[in-house]
Amino acid sequence: MKYIIQWKIETLAENAVGMDAQQPHFSAGGITFTHWEFNHRDGWLADAWIAEADVEAPDHKVAFEEFGRRLTPLIPRISFVSQAYTEARMQPVLIKKEGSEIGVFLDYFDSEPVGLMFMDKEKDALDKLLANTDISDAFFNYWNDAVNTVGQTAKLLVMFSAIEAL
Repeated sequence: MKYIIQWKIETLAENAVGMDAQQPHFSAGGITFTHWEFNHRDGWLADAWIAEADVEAPDHKVAFEEFGRRLTPLIPRISFVSQAYTEARMQPVLIKKEGSEIGVFLDYFDSEPVGLMFMDKEKDALDKLLANTDISDAFFNYWNDAVNTVGQTAKLLVMFSAIEAL
């Protein structure tokens, strides 16, 4: 069976490949990339692309996995070449079997953070850290950046810098 898969790619890169076409687009790895919302009069109206491909598979789950295998190596390379924020993992996906009016729509919703309690023990620890001059401010600055950083690789790199500052 053939499945048509469309996956939103959030990015600050404006897809301008083939500007002479009605909708600028390019293909890589068997996937076609177009800008999410574009017209020649107003230009790039959204910070996103759509990645689309037809996938032959026995069911929609296998088709989704195959599409993901194709897309996964492309995203970091697109980010590297464009030097722009590019993220696909937490973006919506539409999977539709060819010839069917029914599809599967996957969407990820942002959730609000959960508060952590700062209580007497934490206040005591803060007082001890303020009294200890053996640990540099650089360590705490790096650690604060690590706590606020999104992404495992970036977080680890900043944590290593914090440890080195010790």
